[in-house]
Amino acid sequence: MRYKAYTAAIIGLIFSQFFYVLAHSLVKFGNAFLSLPLLLMARFGVSAIILIAIQLFVWGRARLTQNVGVLPSSPNIKLLLFRAIMGLSAMSFYFYALRIGPLGRGNLIFSLGVLWTYLFAVIGKQEKPTWLRSLGFLVALLGLGVLFSVRGAGGHIYADLAALIGSVCSGFVMITIKALRREHTSRMIVTWFYGVGAVLLIPFFSLQGIVWTWPLVFLILVIGVAGLLAQWIMTASFKSVPGSVASSMNLLGTSLMMISGVVFFSESFQALELLGAIGIMMGLVGIVWHKRTES
Repeated sequence: MRYKAYTAAIIGLIFSQFFYVLAHSLVKFGNAFLSLPLLLMARFGVSAIILIAIQLFVWGRARLTQNVGVLPSSPNIKLLLFRAIMGLSAMSFYFYALRIGPLGRGNLIFSLGVLWTYLFAVIGKQEKPTWLRSLGFLVALLGLGVLFSVRGAGGHIYADLAALIGSVCSGFVMITIKALRREHTSRMIVTWFYGVGAVLLIPFFSLQGIVWTWPLVFLILVIGVAGLLAQWIMTASFKSVPGSVASSMNLLGTSLMMISGVVFFSESFQALELLGAIGIMMGLVGIVWHKRTES
């Protein structure tokens, strides 16, 4: 049973990466004619509306059946709020990086969230450092240094820095999932994530000057729904697999995102860029593979 749950979680995480690639490729496409707050609201607002509707339905059904336990007796409000704020920060920096820089490179740097997840876990004494994971950490940092030394086609130093800051915030998001999953359902965690994010976006959000068309509405809906499915599946899967293993699935998403950048946005990579990318990927593999063998 435990093996089946682990396998199902891994399959779910693979699908979540495909949804992430779809959502973020469309964000890159939408950056050409939509504001950053509108793209963020598409990511958070659409998901929040769907999740709140589901939550209200569940609460109403629970009242009719007098079912208890819909909410935990003492929800970890501080940790839920912290995760939502870090998630919005991560997406804001990441979407800005995609706005002014290439998709593949930006996502590659953003994928370093796996690196910070491991670092935070070691600092918090949730995981023990080993020589292989320490080596992987150093190799990934070396790859990042090589990548930063090259200004690739369409590259921009501010895009790189925004993606890097976003990756640190993403590390905080990932490290909190395991703790929250012990006492909260996936629905509650994801609802807080998107609900709080959408509320925080309201002061920066404006519909002025937008010409609404059905293709635009469809684009916004797909960005929101695809991002929601990816986040929900990832959150649910963290219950059955170690954090580092779940985070390693970002490597699949990163590879697919680089392919998407080349195929759909005519991006290209210099030799040193590819060398830096290989260094980052090898370093992250070193971290998560050792964790996988322990599990």
